[in-house]
Amino acid sequence: MSGIKRYDEGGYGLSNMEEAADGSWVDYDSHLMVVMGQEQMLNDKIADLQQKLDAVVAENAALKSAFNPEVIPQEGVKAFTETAILDHDWNDTGEWSWVENDTDVIRAVLEAIKPETPVTDAILNAVRAEGVHSFIGYLGELAKEWPQAMVAKSLEITELNAESFISIRLLRSDATKGGSDD
Repeated sequence: MSGIKRYDEGGYGLSNMEEAADGSWVDYDSHLMVVMGQEQMLNDKIADLQQKLDAVVAENAALKSAFNPEVIPQEGVKAFTETAILDHDWNDTGEWSWVENDTDVIRAVLEAIKPETPVTDAILNAVRAEGVHSFIGYLGELAKEWPQAMVAKSLEITELNAESFISIRLLRSDATKGGSDD
């Protein structure tokens, strides 16, 4: 760890400590400062993750309430009336009606009432990007194992395409579409 003063025993034991980059003894104060700095970084990371978790929980609550609304949203009613193809029939005992394209109507209504989930989409895109980065690392290992010109060049091109995919498809989509990957 940088910033920590390290010491080794001098020629006369512990009474003659000498500063040494790879020494087995450390200065308590400098070590404490590094550890406290790491603790603060971890606390900041925990706070950031908690904030993301809270945002995802809020999005999930909105999704849940969209499927059990107290009042049917006007967007859902409009999607139903614009999409439904009604038919009816009658006989001597009565009259009945039905929706002929029920699957289309259900899809239209669900799409109309679906809440946006930009935080969830951004997190999923980050996970996808992490997977692509892992794949790129694997390709780099393959290129080292098979340094022949044709194989290595092919893997290099694939790595570049994977990097482009991450920046264009996954990360920029968060900024341009508010995090949505749909």
